Amino acid sequence: MNMTIGKKMAIGFGANLLILVIIGLVSYMSSSKMIQTTILSEHTYQVLDSIGQMEIDLLNAEVGQRGYIITGLDHYLDPYNTAIKRIDAELEKIRDLTKNNANHQSKLDEVEPLIQAELAELKNTINLRKDSGFDAALQEVVTGKGKDIEDNIRKILGDIVAKERTLLEQRSGDEHVAAAITKSTILFGTLVASVVLTVVGFLITRGIINPVRNLVDISGIVAQGDLTAEVEIKTKDEIGQLASSFKKMVGSLREVIERVVAASTGVSASSQQLSSAAQESNATMEEMSSAIDQLAKGAQSQAQRVEETSKVMEQLNASISQSAKSSEEAASASAQASQSAQNGAEAVKTAIKTMDKIENSTTTTSQAVTQLGKRSEQMAQIVDVITNVADQTNLLALNAAIEAARAGEAGRGFAVVAEEVRKLAENSSKSAAEIDQLIKETISETDAAVKNMETSTKEVASGKEMIANAGNTLEEIQQASESVSTMLQQISASSQQMAAGAKQVTKSVEEVAAISEQASSSTEQCSASAQQMLATMQETASSAQSLSEMGIDLNTTVAKFKTGDGATEKNKSTLKNLSGQSMAQRLAEAKKKMDGMIHQKSHETKEKVAVGYEFTEEEGGYVND
Repeated sequence: MNMTIGKKMAIGFGANLLILVIIGLVSYMSSSKMIQTTILSEHTYQVLDSIGQMEIDLLNAEVGQRGYIITGLDHYLDPYNTAIKRIDAELEKIRDLTKNNANHQSKLDEVEPLIQAELAELKNTINLRKDSGFDAALQEVVTGKGKDIEDNIRKILGDIVAKERTLLEQRSGDEHVAAAITKSTILFGTLVASVVLTVVGFLITRGIINPVRNLVDISGIVAQGDLTAEVEIKTKDEIGQLASSFKKMVGSLREVIERVVAASTGVSASSQQLSSAAQESNATMEEMSSAIDQLAKGAQSQAQRVEETSKVMEQLNASISQSAKSSEEAASASAQASQSAQNGAEAVKTAIKTMDKIENSTTTTSQAVTQLGKRSEQMAQIVDVITNVADQTNLLALNAAIEAARAGEAGRGFAVVAEEVRKLAENSSKSAAEIDQLIKETISETDAAVKNMETSTKEVASGKEMIANAGNTLEEIQQASESVSTMLQQISASSQQMAAGAKQVTKSVEEVAAISEQASSSTEQCSASAQQMLATMQETASSAQSLSEMGIDLNTTVAKFKTGDGATEKNKSTLKNLSGQSMAQRLAEAKKKMDGMIHQKSHETKEKVAVGYEFTEEEGGYVND
């Protein structure tokens, strides 16, 4: 089978997809038929329900008619009245439901006049009962006209019902057939799909697993170091392409191993020569590094001492400057406190004057409130007089009314006047009582106000005395603040002089520190260069040793691979001895250059210490004096 894996899987899944599509189409068609049958069955039930409802309405109309004939009571006609309103609507509904059935329409055309005749017969007997009484209506019923009409109606409606039930049975049978077809299709289709999927899956799996297993076995052989294994897979699918690529990879790996075997021999020999030369230079560089370290330590020690002195002077300078600044701030704060104390004293004087005015106003208000209380008491006395007059007037009005009653008809007008006078006297008495109550409340509140005013007068006097004491205290604070301000100004001047002297000393120390740091830096550079060169030599020796070990390991590793031409066996022989003279000469030249650089740096350091350097902030570096 020369198809690709994708085509094989496409064929398998395509076959199953086709089966699923067939099952789906058959199921869809069967389900659609079942749904259509269900809709038609539901329509039949609606027709049967409407016919049954119309028969119930006719029966209710007849029951209402008979009840009225027997009793003569109007409420027995309620079923009749309800039925005749609904019968026409039910008949139209049946016509609409069966409009596609010509036989039913013809039956309805026959039954409609019969229904109207039945309703007319019922109405006629009801009218006879109303107009002529029970006997006349009974005679009409006994004739049997209504019964014949009812029998014909039941017969026609029964035919329609029988045909609808026949249709319902047929549709139910169709439903069962469609359901059986759907079940069979799903069952057998699933079985067929399972069998096809199993067969196709087995074929595809066998076509993939066997070549892959063969390729895995070959990979295991190559992983163990045998590069002579051959891949034998002749399929043209993706597995065959993978096998071909794997075969090419093994061939390329075989060539690489053969080249590595040849190169590892040369690497091992060169690394041994490099290691020997590096060890010879290492001892010389260690001696040079030791001498430079001693020189760097002396210069560094001197720089540290000068730097410590510079830091102490900087701290002293900062402390003096901070002291001068604090003295100036304290003098300024003292002056502000003196001015605030003076402003407070003036404010206290103003407050004393205001308290005097408040005390006078409070006294005047207290006298006015006291006078108001006396006036209220006088008003209460007047109200008492008004109350007595009202009582006397009421009494006189009562006597006048009695006299008017004795006078009879002639005194009736006088009696009316006396009654009005009595009412006026009562109102006057009530108003006087209310005024008396208000005056009493006013007197009580006035007394309370007088007491509060007296308390306020005492508190104002106490506040006046406290403000006067505060004024005296503020004057004393002002005098003390002026004295403190004078002393702080003197301290500030002295601190500024000390700060100027400290800055001069700090500048001198900084110059010495700069010279020491420059000397230390130059020496450290020389030491660092020597250390770096020494480290380089050590790294070279270490790298040479590692390279030698790597060559040995590489030889051991590639010896595991079997390439088929005997190259790995030849590599196990003794390595060739190569000359290391070229490497030793280069290291000697590097040593001479390092000695000259150290001598030059030492000479420059001595000259800088002897001449001296000055640090300038504008140029940002050291310049020669």
